[in-house]
Amino acid sequence: MSGVGRRLAQVAAAAVLVVAAAIVALVVVTSATGGRSVSESTGTTPAPAHRSTVARHVPSAAERTRAAQDAGIDRVLRRTPYVVAGGGEKRELSLTFDDGPGPYTPHVLDVLRRLHAPATFFTIGFMIPLFHQALRREVGMGTDAAIGDHTEQHPMMTHLSPAAQ
Repeated sequence: MSGVGRRLAQVAAAAVLVVAAAIVALVVVTSATGGRSVSESTGTTPAPAHRSTVARHVPSAAERTRAAQDAGIDRVLRRTPYVVAGGGEKRELSLTFDDGPGPYTPHVLDVLRRLHAPATFFTIGFMIPLFHQALRREVGMGTDAAIGDHTEQHPMMTHLSPAAQ
């Protein structure tokens, strides 16, 4: 296999992993607790109910959903600290795609368009001549896509010395 062919295979494999990771992150972040209460999903024991003359606040469905989502986000952040900040006004997830355009880019663009989901694409210079039509489609998405530079050759960082990295 030629160097370019091997590199294309590596980039294609990386693209598949990135898409799979994005899907897993979406499912984890947005999934409900599977019918369990928030206390069950977080592993805590609910406080015992006491009779009191003071009215207790009963969380609404929206508050319970929000608490379940927050617990899910906390579980993800304990495993991977890559999401480090976000806005407090609304719940958002940023989709980014590195190392393209590639052979899977047209399918990714079809899904994003169908879901009306914006995304950011970071292109590698040497991939552009190989998949220029996909890049044209990215550009054609207008405000639903941002395009950034992700180097010309994108060397495999694990194969470089610390000084070269």
